[in-house]
Amino acid sequence: MPQSTAYLIGEAVGLELAALAKQQGVLHLDNPALPLDLRNVDEKRDRAIFHLQTADRLRGQPGQRDTRFVRILVGAAALTGNARRDADALHFLARVLMRQDAWRNRVREQLEQGVAPGPAREVEIEGQLTAITTEGAGFISAFEIDYQQTYPGA
Repeated sequence: MPQSTAYLIGEAVGLELAALAKQQGVLHLDNPALPLDLRNVDEKRDRAIFHLQTADRLRGQPGQRDTRFVRILVGAAALTGNARRDADALHFLARVLMRQDAWRNRVREQLEQGVAPGPAREVEIEGQLTAITTEGAGFISAFEIDYQQTYPGA
């Protein structure tokens, strides 16, 4: 069964963020429930990188392909003694990752030629993630990624 391009983009971003989290020795949360409460996730680790897909919108329908964009929130949270510093450092690494081509290459491998997603555009940054219910700090960025969706047999 084929997957939507939006799903493939979210999956690729998640795989890259999971690898980054493992490298940093922190949690990776894939589409976590909000409000986020790290106390209930893992008692051994006090920092996390997370992502969730929040939108998939149509921009236009030229022929047999939809022109769409997907919005993915990428964030970091920390419950450490230096929570703001630690969350900011993880958030910065996640933002750097979104600007690199590794996640796009993962998607490109699964799609027909010429249908690769566009680069991630950072569209907003929220300095304090209000959906964290624990003490500590969190940062989040929203990225929009343009893509074309084809439909088999259409």
